[in-house]
Amino acid sequence: MALIYEVIPLIDRFTEVFENIITDTRAHPSLRHAAKIALELLNKYYSFTDDCEVYRVSICTFVSSFIAPG
Repeated sequence: MALIYEVIPLIDRFTEVFENIITDTRAHPSLRHAAKIALELLNKYYSFTDDCEVYRVSICTFVSSFIAPG
């Protein structure tokens, strides 16, 4: 189970994997098609995070923890 601040990077990783499959001409056409459908569905749910303040706050908090003060 991913923690809230891990969801966006995880979606980004899935996106990368699906895009690699889609563009791999050596992959079976049915696999490429399935990856395309999965990417479309993933993008649908990814767009929901724009409307959710919890994701924005958690990402800002996570990123700011890596920024050194001053």
